[in-house]
Amino acid sequence: MRDRGNQLTLGTFIATFVYCLLVLRRVHDAANDDGSASYNAFVPHLSVIVAILLALASVGVLIFFIHHVPETINIDRLVAQIGRRLKQRVTEQFPDAEVVDSEVPSEDVLAWSERIDGRMCVSGWSREAGYLQRLNLERMTELADDHYLLVRVQYRPGDFIVQGDRLFEIWPQAVSTASKGHPDQVDESLITELHECFEMDGQRTPHQDYLFLADQLVQVIARALSPGINDPFTAITCLGGSRARRSSSSSARATIQTSVSPRRYSFVGLISSR
Repeated sequence: MRDRGNQLTLGTFIATFVYCLLVLRRVHDAANDDGSASYNAFVPHLSVIVAILLALASVGVLIFFIHHVPETINIDRLVAQIGRRLKQRVTEQFPDAEVVDSEVPSEDVLAWSERIDGRMCVSGWSREAGYLQRLNLERMTELADDHYLLVRVQYRPGDFIVQGDRLFEIWPQAVSTASKGHPDQVDESLITELHECFEMDGQRTPHQDYLFLADQLVQVIARALSPGINDPFTAITCLGGSRARRSSSSSARATIQTSVSPRRYSFVGLISSR
């Protein structure tokens, strides 16, 4: 349903059907309920003309749909589409150096590293099993800023999490630099709010998990080269797309190494994702 052509076709047919039903309700003949003649017949001629035009448009959309479906399921087109989406996800995850705020609070990072060294933390445990589909980093950063926390996330989008696994660890600012005991108590509502930053379900999605798209290309290559299919041309097409995506990934890695830290930090509270 993400395809624009399918959306246009479905929308046109539904709009035509609903419009015709509404117009049909306003059409009255010249007979009363008792069978006698009446002069109260009403036919909305303009609405009927519009309905005919919509019906003709539906026929044209149907012809377009018949042509569009084979093009949509063409393997070369599917591979190219996956490749474009993968490049888009990589660019979003690792933008160019010109648009990245390269100011990394290294002093704060060192101070936090010394503060948590050898000290106990508060852990958040998974309450359900499934794939991590989305991680709300904006909300997590806001919580870390408000409570001045260091939050270490144990999983990235696309990882499968079992109920009871450690999702994250928290180091409150109030931990004394001279004490290596238990950290101050963290409110249970804060733990719940951090849990809400993790969106989990039974399958992977490419929203934040750009490696899922790369895995799809690898699956196509593996199945194309299997003895039952033996389609080397499809594999070559996927390899060409993978090569283009690798060039984008190389640029992204260069951007990380020269301008930004591979960890994600906020300026007041810090979030690090391994």
